[in-house]
Parts: sequence; structure tokens; C-alpha cells
Amino acid sequence: MLNGLTDNELLKRYLRDGAQDAFATLVKRHLAMVYGVALRRLHDPTPAQEVTQNVFITLARQAVWLTGHVSLGGWLYGTTNNLAQHEWRADQRRRKREEIALELGTCMKTDPSLLSTITPLLDEAMLELRSADREALLLRYFANKSLREVGAALGIQEDAAQKRVSKALDALAERFRQRGFRVGVAAGLALALEQSSAHAIPAGLAFSTTQAALSAGATASLGSMTMPIVKFMSLTKIQTAALCVSIAALPLGYQWHALGNARSMKEQITAQLQTLRSDAFAQERAQARAEHRLAVARSALAKATAAERAGDHAKPGRQEENLYAWDENSPYVRVPKQLLSQLRFAPFGTRVGRDGKTEFYQLPPLVADGSPQPALAAALGLSADEAERLRTLCQSEFAEFNNLAASHSQLTEQPWAGGTTPSAILNTTAFPDEGAQFRNQFQDQLTSLLGSERANTFWQQATPEFSQLFNDFGANARQLQLIKNPQGLELMNAYGGGASVGSLSQRNGMPLPPQLQAYADAWSTPPASQPIEPSSQ
Repeated sequence: MLNGLTDNELLKRYLRDGAQDAFATLVKRHLAMVYGVALRRLHDPTPAQEVTQNVFITLARQAVWLTGHVSLGGWLYGTTNNLAQHEWRADQRRRKREEIALELGTCMKTDPSLLSTITPLLDEAMLELRSADREALLLRYFANKSLREVGAALGIQEDAAQKRVSKALDALAERFRQRGFRVGVAAGLALALEQSSAHAIPAGLAFSTTQAALSAGATASLGSMTMPIVKFMSLTKIQTAALCVSIAALPLGYQWHALGNARSMKEQITAQLQTLRSDAFAQERAQARAEHRLAVARSALAKATAAERAGDHAKPGRQEENLYAWDENSPYVRVPKQLLSQLRFAPFGTRVGRDGKTEFYQLPPLVADGSPQPALAAALGLSADEAERLRTLCQSEFAEFNNLAASHSQLTEQPWAGGTTPSAILNTTAFPDEGAQFRNQFQDQLTSLLGSERANTFWQQATPEFSQLFNDFGANARQLQLIKNPQGLELMNAYGGGASVGSLSQRNGMPLPPQLQAYADAWSTPPASQPIEPSSQ
């Protein structure tokens, strides 16, 4: 029953079921070939038997890795040669080749006994063949298989097996011709192979070899891993490729999952960073406000300390008589501080209204370059040095804010309402953060120069001008369009969701941004006088 199984099937049965009879069948099937090869290599039955046992011991130990071989003849043949070579030292092999060379001489010989001549070199020549050719010769002549059995073992047809055996014999004959032997037809070489494989096997060698191999195989068993490895080795090429692709896809899937986690983490970190930036900006604004309040407190403390040292402060309950009496000889009049928020310290100007009558209007408390009007400077009680320093500070801050607003503005020219009237448009985007920082800085400098009360009075007087001229310090977007109307320049102000159009005179002296003021100056300049042609009437 077991003799009808292939080497591969017997080996799998031994591994799967631990069938010792399957392994014994393998030993009996290939023992003659293995012993014959060892005997030819060693020329001594005793080491040949030892090599034979070692070959099958190696088979038992490496059985799990050999399940992919359809026939084990080629592997056993190569293993036998390798183990037999280790029995002899290199110098003994060289002496053997030298003796053979002396027998052959320097010319070609025609030895009637082909077998006795080629036997010492048969195994070396066999090892030089391709594995497929060597397997065919081992099955045909060393295992005494028919051509049909050779084809079945190799998985080919009988005709193909015959062609492969013939081709292998031709290749082997060519190897001997290269060594100087006069080998004729392949049939003679086939006869020599049959004779060389016919060796008497010592009694008990099969049994002792089987027992030694089975004992070594049990020692080298992989335990529970044996069957998975056998199944893996039995996979077809397509199945193996699919398994390899699946294994290769595992790190790709892991990398894809890791990349998704990295992207999610990046988004979380970005959101946290944005939150931290907002918090930091809020803290900076709170710090700026705290520094402003600290500066105001220091100024008030300095003034109180100076007043206490100079003894200028009035004693409690003491009131000057006639403090608010009218003095015909003085250009000033005293008013309570509570009324300052209801007064505007600025001169009046005149203009001609649409009905031709003269109209009076009050000018802003600050002139175009930021300098305070004389009335405001007098109301604040500024000394000459303080007035000069305040004028310099206001001019510097006005120029700085105009530059800041210009960096957020865009000036274009286009006809008014799609007609032919020229106009210049100044679009300014909102910049609340920078504007708030500028406002706080301006207030701190005013407080440091004037003190808390006078600085607050100055700021209250200038707030309407700041709202219109500075656009509430950049809090909102604004569009100003200067229109070159033949009846006079007009200005459209689109601000805070509404819009209004009026002549420049209606701004009551409120200055324009420097970009539009340049257009206003150019368009207000009268053209050069031209000669007037006489009328035909």
C-alpha cells in the first residue's frame, strides 16, 4: 500500500501522523542508491554504512523543509556526496586524482573496461549535471524505475521522461569526454550506470538506518509547529504569492493607520495652538491695560506727592471767595471741572451756505497735523514747554497713525456712479488689534505728559475727531470717495453700514486722509487762465 505513494506523500504522512512505516518505506526505496554512492566515494563498506545512516538521519531532521520535493532522490544523492566528502581529507582526494591522472597519462585512452575507469569520477560528474537531469538518472538507473514511473515521479509524460533521460546521458557523457575519456554512445554509459548501482546491501543496514533516523527525527521535531510548516511548504505558487502579498500588506495597513492617527493628532495640536495664541493675545491686551492703569496711578501718586511737598493743596473746609466771579480785566473765566465734558474748546469758522448766507461752524479741537487748538491748550492750563511737547507728541502720533492706516488702505480712481465725473476711492480695512495697541500707547504718553485729569479732558475733547478721522482707531472698515463735482468737491463716507455724501465744507474743518488730501489740493487748484473769445452775440 505504501509502495504506491510518492516520496512527497510518504514524507508528509511521516510528519503528520508520525508513521514510522512511511519513513521505513522511504529508506528501503533509496537505500541502495545512497549506499552505492557512499561506497563508490569511500571504497570501504564500514564508512559507507555510517554515511548512509547520517544521510537518512539528516532527512528525518530536515523532513519538514523537504515536503516541496516531488522526489527525494536528487536531494539524497547530493547529501550523500557531501557527507562522503567530509570523510576524506582534501589531500587524500588530491592523491586519488593524481593516481587517476597517472593511470590516464597525457593522451586519450581506450580502456575496454569502461566501468572500472569511470567509477571513481562518476559521482563528481553526476554532481555537475543540472538538478532535473540528475534526478532523472537517479530514478532510472539507481532506483531502477521504469520510464513510466520516472515520468510519474517527475510529473511528466513517459515520452518526456525518455527524452530527459537521454538528454541527461548525453550531458554526462560530455562531462567524461571533457576529462579525457573516450565515451561513445550513451547506451554504453547507461549500462555502466546500471552496473555501478548494483551493490550488495549489508544485512541489517536498512533496519539500523531506519531506527537511527527515526530517533534523530523525534529529537529534532518542531512539536506543534510541524504541521503549520508542512502546510506552508505545501502551498502552490499562487497560494504562496497571495500569502506573501497579505503579509506585505500588514505593514502598509499599519502605516496607513499610523498616518491617520498622525493627521488627527496634527489637527488637535493645531486647534490647541490656535487656542493658546488667542489666550496669549488676550493676556497681552490685559497686560497693556494693566500697564496703562499702573502708569495713571504712578502719575497721580507723583502729583499728590509733589503737591504735598510744595504745600499747594488746600486745607479741608477752606474755600476761596469769589472763585468764579467774572473779571472784566481777565481773558479767562473759571468753570467747574464737571462742565468740561459739556464744552468744546475750539474756535469758530464761517462758510457760505447754499442759500448764500454766511454760516458759523465750530472747528475741531485739533488741527490737521494733530496740534491742539489754542483754546484747548489754554483750557488745559499748559505751560509753554508743555504746549510744545503736546504739539510735538500729537503731530508724531497723527503721522504714525496715518502710516498705519495707509498700510491697510488701497487707493483707486474711477468715474463717479459710472459717469464721467472723476473720483478717487480710498478703501481701508479694519485693523482693530493694531489700532487698540496704538490707542493705549497714545493714552499712556498723554497721561505721562499731562497727568490723569488733563489727559482725560484732552481725550474727551478729541474723541469725536478720533472717531471720524481715525475710524475709531481702525475698529471698522471704511470707504471714502472724493468726487470732483463741478459745483465743488464732495465726499462720500461709507462707514458702519451706512453712507453719506456732502461737500467738503460740511466737514467743519475735519481734515482728510493724506492720500485724498493730495487729490483735494490738486482738484481745488484753479486751472491756468485762458483767453476768453468774444461772444458772437
